[in-house]
Amino acid sequence: MATGKIKDLYDIDPNNLDEEAYEQHKKHRQVSDDLADAKDRLRVAEGRLELELANVRLLVRQNPEKYFPDLDGKSPTVDMVKDAAIASEEVQTAQQRVYKLQHKVDLLTGILEQMRQRKWAIEENIFLLALGYNAKIKIKTESGRKAADEYVKSKTRRGYER
Repeated sequence: MATGKIKDLYDIDPNNLDEEAYEQHKKHRQVSDDLADAKDRLRVAEGRLELELANVRLLVRQNPEKYFPDLDGKSPTVDMVKDAAIASEEVQTAQQRVYKLQHKVDLLTGILEQMRQRKWAIEENIFLLALGYNAKIKIKTESGRKAADEYVKSKTRRGYER
């Protein structure tokens, strides 16, 4: 999901609460699907990171002179092998990919929570509308009243139009 579309997920049109409520589940499902895909890609990236670490550790153990020229024939310690593996370019690249995917998962988790709050806000607005809680607009001029009536008529849902 593009970041530019995120604002569209948050906004609620109070004049079209029925459409907002109808579309809410589709938007929630879209974000849920995106989150599941991101989590899957994160698991794959974490697995690749583990493989890269294992491969580099093996390379360091097989050829310690390349990584530690001043050992004088001694074998490297476990900590030295770990540090060399973590510092390798391949592992760093894989680690950066994991960080980016974790950021995306965190972002989508936040958006999903916002979608839950949006659903609650739509439900509350519908409840308040049903109670007649929202203030009625008082228009003093005749032309203003006509314009308001036309606006309400244009926004009123009719069963045969759907």
